Amino acid sequence: MKYKKVLIVVSLVLTLLIVAGAFVVQYATKNILAFSSICPHRVDLNKYKSVNPGKIGFNYDTVSIVVEDTIILKGWFVHAKQKHSLGSVLFLHGIADSKYSQLGRIQQLCNNGFNCIIFDHRAHGESGGKYCTFGYYEKYDYSKILDSIISRFSDSGPYGVWGCSLGAAIAIQTMAIDNRFQCGVVESCFADFRQTAHDYAEKITHIPLSFVSDMALEESEKIAHFQVDSISPRMSALKISNPVLVIHGLNDSNISSDYGKRVFDNIKCPVKEWYPLPEATHNNIIQVGGVEYVSRVVDFFTTNMR
Repeated sequence: MKYKKVLIVVSLVLTLLIVAGAFVVQYATKNILAFSSICPHRVDLNKYKSVNPGKIGFNYDTVSIVVEDTIILKGWFVHAKQKHSLGSVLFLHGIADSKYSQLGRIQQLCNNGFNCIIFDHRAHGESGGKYCTFGYYEKYDYSKILDSIISRFSDSGPYGVWGCSLGAAIAIQTMAIDNRFQCGVVESCFADFRQTAHDYAEKITHIPLSFVSDMALEESEKIAHFQVDSISPRMSALKISNPVLVIHGLNDSNISSDYGKRVFDNIKCPVKEWYPLPEATHNNIIQVGGVEYVSRVVDFFTTNMR
């Protein structure tokens, strides 16, 4: 009889713990995890008050556009050093970043004869918007940005795109719907957003709880009005008919190089290049690649933007 009472007490305690745990998971999923991916940290723009392309010797124009959901996106059109440019490259930055940290990339492009178009993504930097949707809406943003650039800078073509990490995923999705981008360079690109969300959750918690990530993503979809499973650079690559250079660090622990290779393998255009960097991680590709990396990117744009 005594043991029976102990078992009842233990069962009640376990039941309460399970119920409490379920409540905590549900609360965290809806109120914390659901916002964690779609609300990236915005950089402190105060530290960039005196930073712009003019400070490193380039002529530039500020550009603002309003996209269809009334969000204002802000960027720069930076003019090439030479009088007659070879065309214009749209550069897309990574998550929780902004155009201000990309002056080195701008410099490489503009010194080598290209104009550089660079905007803060929605929910980043100086641009408006509350939610990042990993290309779901952003691909249309950048197609509309190109409309604006062509209208305002009529002799700025042809056009290419260069994206890193989140920017790479957006670039692939943009090329899939807008073939005015004659070629693209994508660096550290994920293949499928859901899988990458699972990977990041496991990396943070060290527990493979995909169902928790899926619950959070379901809430994220409701909040930001997008569809997680439609965000797939791997599938978008099947629609790309223009040349693409795919770059990935083989020591990337944030986004596996296997994902970049899946995107590369699916690119429809036969003119494509796979450029793995054995010693590079997610954030040091340009440092590891050095002069050879920059030369390869510039040569790719020079060859394919005609």
